[in-house]
Amino acid sequence: MTVRRAVVCLVVLVVVSGCGDRSILEVPSSVELPSSIGRLWAVDVTNVYLSGGHSDNLWHFEGQSWAPLHLNDDMTQNPEVGYFGGTGPDDVWLSDHYHFDGAIWTEKASQGGVSVIGLGPDGALYGFRRCGQDCSIPALVRAESGEWKSVMDLPAWASSAWVDPSSGEVYAPVIGQPDGGAPTVIHHFDGQQWSSFDLGQPVHVVVWSTRDGEAYAYGAKQMSGSLAQGGVLFRRDGGGWKAIYETTERLFSMGGTKTTGPLLGGSGAVYRLDQDNLVPLLTDDTMEFVQVQVVDQYLILHGKSKKKAMGNFLLIRDLGQ
Repeated sequence: MTVRRAVVCLVVLVVVSGCGDRSILEVPSSVELPSSIGRLWAVDVTNVYLSGGHSDNLWHFEGQSWAPLHLNDDMTQNPEVGYFGGTGPDDVWLSDHYHFDGAIWTEKASQGGVSVIGLGPDGALYGFRRCGQDCSIPALVRAESGEWKSVMDLPAWASSAWVDPSSGEVYAPVIGQPDGGAPTVIHHFDGQQWSSFDLGQPVHVVVWSTRDGEAYAYGAKQMSGSLAQGGVLFRRDGGGWKAIYETTERLFSMGGTKTTGPLLGGSGAVYRLDQDNLVPLLTDDTMEFVQVQVVDQYLILHGKSKKKAMGNFLLIRDLGQ
């Protein structure tokens, strides 16, 4: 693949020479994370939540350090609580089990296990529920007045969902089949009807980002039951799905906004998509960037040290010029 180097002015704790006089962000640029990592979700750079997947492994970052997050004492300890997400500091969900209104956490009756997706064009928070009205059929749900309400059933055996934050169109990948087959099909709902696209090869994972009506899917190759080094990036626009980039680099995640476009976290680098090429946005040969999120003008990263004994890190980088 063709790799072009990109220089980005990154300012967090100190003003980097040549970047001009910018406001200094009063949080550490790198913070060691708790050892057991699930998923990060950032309200902003001084308000980050971490779930290790269990109610006894929840953490909160308040701008300087991590502290265990203890829910109210009278709450039921749920062995698997999923991940954090929300619309702001006073509207935070931990799966469909707990809700934070800015003052207290409230326990909710589980509705089949909700994985938070993100915001739709209406500003509401959407989620993927594994069990819809028929438990063999998953559902797209929306948070309304402190409850998760069903929006629509999804194709059978869908493994996740994504709502385009610009158009509200829905994407639902199906990875594998109950008969043991390994096809990966991307289902797309344009507001009126579903259409499907077969990626044409077995893949291990598919992740999404959208911009201006475009959708992107990354499929990591799977060969002989093990994850290969590399995969294929697909783009969907008005003309349908198309493979635009094949890489031998190992990629872990995709994030970004309408402004940044898709950003992909990989081994030793975070890449941006420039036309049909991946260009390094920042590099760090000591890290694997396994989670990528953009909040305001900041890049929020979960970096896992390639030296396993060194642990995991929250990394914050300023994307401003």
